[in-house]
Amino acid sequence: MNRKTQLSIIIAISALLGVLVFIALHISSDLSDNQSTSKFPVQIQEYMSSNTLYPDENGVCTDWVELYNSSDADINIGGFKLTDESRKSRYTVPAGTVISAHGYYVIYCQKSAGAAYADFGISRNGGEELILLNRKNVLIDSVKTISLSENASAERNEKGEFIVSRNPSPGGALLHSEEEILGNAETNFVTTYGKVRFSEVIPGNTLYPDERGVVADLIELVNVSETDADISGYILQDGIDGNQFVFPKGTILKPGEYYVVYCSRAQSEGTYADFALSRNGGETLLLYTREEQLTDYFTTVLCGKNEAVIRINDTICVVPYTTPGFPNTEEAYRTCLMAHSATDGIIISEIMSSNQSYAFQNGTVPDWIELTNMSTEKVDLSGYGLSDRASTVRYLFPEGTTLEPGDYLVIACDGNAGTMEASAHFGLSYAGGEMVFLTRSDGTICSAAETVRTETDTSMIYDKTILPSISKQPTPGFPNNGTGLKAYR
Repeated sequence: MNRKTQLSIIIAISALLGVLVFIALHISSDLSDNQSTSKFPVQIQEYMSSNTLYPDENGVCTDWVELYNSSDADINIGGFKLTDESRKSRYTVPAGTVISAHGYYVIYCQKSAGAAYADFGISRNGGEELILLNRKNVLIDSVKTISLSENASAERNEKGEFIVSRNPSPGGALLHSEEEILGNAETNFVTTYGKVRFSEVIPGNTLYPDERGVVADLIELVNVSETDADISGYILQDGIDGNQFVFPKGTILKPGEYYVVYCSRAQSEGTYADFALSRNGGETLLLYTREEQLTDYFTTVLCGKNEAVIRINDTICVVPYTTPGFPNTEEAYRTCLMAHSATDGIIISEIMSSNQSYAFQNGTVPDWIELTNMSTEKVDLSGYGLSDRASTVRYLFPEGTTLEPGDYLVIACDGNAGTMEASAHFGLSYAGGEMVFLTRSDGTICSAAETVRTETDTSMIYDKTILPSISKQPTPGFPNNGTGLKAYR
């Protein structure tokens, strides 16, 4: 080999190495900025590393990675591979899999879960690499993950950067991008959050009517500052294109004070927000100042009936208790229930959760719940409900059931699906810690009681309270005093 040929080879190798170094640096630079490296139409669009709300078709909640076809043509991705930073193939897309034009494909990730899942998990702490390869193991896309909290996802914006989203959408595009929601940060968004912030959202409220008896979805705001906050003329909006609610003139919140907005399309008067909320989540609520500056926003997540989506510091989570107008704590839940209870005089007055001696007419000794009419009027209980769950009625009072003033009604709680005619089909635990709800025919709360641990044949006495006192001399169907005990015996 002559010197000229050797020199040509060296130049060629040097050029090739230079190109490889350039590509490596380019990829490294992109990844350090949380950017996708892809130029191919199929890209990693979104991923989630701590999922408890979005199950796959088998009902399993796992980490997931979403691919997106940005082109105008269908693309066959059968044989494509997804892996993590080990660069060992962890998942192969089934043969014949096609992503339609502008369509999505979701890969669920769980170790040792079979061929239907990518054989790895994604760390919430970030810093890992997600790699998409084609059939010939050529790099298609590569993303360095970012830190995510529970049920938040990382979604790629128009710049190719991944941002945290509180509105995950596996298999479908977001309704609006983060930029659309927040607008231009320099001109539309207050540099620090205002005095008033979103605190609680209840999309499936049936327990708490307003002062007119209307039951609707609820949005709660709180003044987090140490001074009064005048929110007269502030605007509450359901998404960037949704309906608006304008706060009435003279609306001033003291420090720590709450303001509850009822949301109902069925109500035409101005005290209601003219929109409804979905329990499926994914809605972004916006709060604007009088100058139309965005001062706070809140994106809902999936929740159940009579569950609340609350904000704790800057974390959005779902809790099984609802506290409109009160702090978002279990202790305040009791206070909130009491504030809405016994307006028609019917209360839960006594409960026994470990019965061995107080037999019913048929000889059985079930748990039982006693109701009392403390009003001066007869109350029709037709359609009222009794339950150990806020979301479901477990016993429905028959048509024609009434309770005279001062009278008592005892309902057996038979967890064996009803060996008695008037039997609620649930039992109570002697260990306590349960809530018992009496609801009206429209589903609103009438009375509530929390059980505590009791010994056998002792009862819990409630005197317009949520928490009971303990009685070793139960009086089912009679007053909870000496006179009642004498009459019972």
